Amino acid sequence: MVIILIIAVILETLLLSAALVWSVLLKSRLDLYSEACPPDSPGEETEDSGQEEHEHLRLKAAAKKLVVQKEELEQCREQLQSARTQAATLQDELAKEQEHSARLLLNVLPANIVNELKTTGTSKPKSFDEVTVFVSDIVDFTRKSSFMDTDVVFRELNMIFTEFDRIFKDHGCERIKTIGDAYMAVCGMDNTSDPRQAVNILKAALEAMAHVRKLETDNPYHWQMRMGVHTGRVVGGIVGSDKYIYDVFGDTINVASRMEHASEPMQINVSEATYALTKDQFSFIARGQIETKGKGFVNMYFLKDIYDGTTTSLTEEIPRW
Repeated sequence: MVIILIIAVILETLLLSAALVWSVLLKSRLDLYSEACPPDSPGEETEDSGQEEHEHLRLKAAAKKLVVQKEELEQCREQLQSARTQAATLQDELAKEQEHSARLLLNVLPANIVNELKTTGTSKPKSFDEVTVFVSDIVDFTRKSSFMDTDVVFRELNMIFTEFDRIFKDHGCERIKTIGDAYMAVCGMDNTSDPRQAVNILKAALEAMAHVRKLETDNPYHWQMRMGVHTGRVVGGIVGSDKYIYDVFGDTINVASRMEHASEPMQINVSEATYALTKDQFSFIARGQIETKGKGFVNMYFLKDIYDGTTTSLTEEIPRW
């Protein structure tokens, strides 16, 4: 029992000694740490805390400003995209309006004049050395139309001239104007100097006459026409400034009109000048010299048809009794 008590006392002494050594070591370490990291003074802690808070507020404000700027930038992008879309739409509408305006101009002006107006904004009168002019009018139109309603007269003229427009356009010719029942078309004013311009007009005239022959049979008004053709020099240009009207001038126009007046119902009367250019490609009937107002006696020819090569003579003579 005594031995056990002695052993217990020894163990207790050892434990107390170890605890004492541990406390000494812990205190020395705390002292060393305190010396290395002295505690801040109350003033310094307040100053550092204030700087940190200020920096935090500044960063927070900057972040908020960036968010606002990002939102504004996104709005600007959306507005820019909307503006681009509107600009593209307006550009398409402008292109359509320009195309529509060009089509309207082509209804009253030759294509080369429209192109000149689009390019330069103006168009000066031009002289053309060799143009073939076609003129026609309806036989007995004044008397017949006096018994017809106005809308019927307009409908009939529109029906005839619409088909004429198609025919002459198909043959590379250009309708210049209509005045009442008179119709005028030309070929050779497109700056191409096509030597076939006289041939084109005569082909168109034959097709137009075939259309009128059908009307003479099928139409209740039994329309008939006289046609005249002449080739020569003309001047073409725009007349007026508020309303564009393209017109042609010159002695050639007068002679073509004389050819029409000197023609007969359902005949195409051709001048000597046009005949000389086309006599190898068409069949004609020579009428001899016929007195013409302001021109005296001039040679004229009735156009029969396109020459098919079956006869030795292309031009027949009208018997003179």
